[in-house]
Amino acid sequence: MVGLFSLMGALLLGWCIYIAWVAYERMHRGTEAAARTGIVASVTLGLVVVEVAMLFGLALPMWRSRMTGPPSSSNALAVRVVAERYLWHFHYPGPDGQFGDARPELITKDNPVGLDRRSAHGADDIVTTSLHVPIGQQVVAQLTSKDAIHSFGVNEFRVKQDVIPGIVATVWFSAAATGRFDIVCSGLCGPGHDQMRGVVVAESAEAFAEFLARAAKGLQ
Repeated sequence: MVGLFSLMGALLLGWCIYIAWVAYERMHRGTEAAARTGIVASVTLGLVVVEVAMLFGLALPMWRSRMTGPPSSSNALAVRVVAERYLWHFHYPGPDGQFGDARPELITKDNPVGLDRRSAHGADDIVTTSLHVPIGQQVVAQLTSKDAIHSFGVNEFRVKQDVIPGIVATVWFSAAATGRFDIVCSGLCGPGHDQMRGVVVAESAEAFAEFLARAAKGLQ
């Protein structure tokens, strides 16, 4: 990341020099200016080469790695995120590590994600209204909506993703430090849009395990 910022800074400096040179040339036209035309052209060509190199050598490979899909590591934490006016629901797999089935016809006030507790892996699943994550671990969030288009955003993690009914969108991130971070809906989803907030609780692995244990105990 430092190298990328250094290259961007060098590119910005190069363009500033070029713009200053062009401004100077316009004020000092004549044989002397004509003699420097080749230098100006060389600077321009150099800047173009640097931009093309950054595009194909850095930007496109980074974009490709980002768009190839979420982390495939078995250590990643998968969480289903279900949005509705004006609340976020978070669905964790239970100790078996597998999500139970969820169906729209099962959605009720007490079952906001439509989880089928009688399905093969549904009995131990956990559903909460706050997103707990362990620091240092990749989190893969699978997002969908029950009603309108929402937008899941956590500024501190550089996460922003539209949440659309009938579509599952996936984003992934990891928390580097403990703390509580706001989840905001940046898509206008209705008159209560400003009240649609949630929280990410980033905590140690031990604290996260305790959270899961407390939540699982509530199912018994």
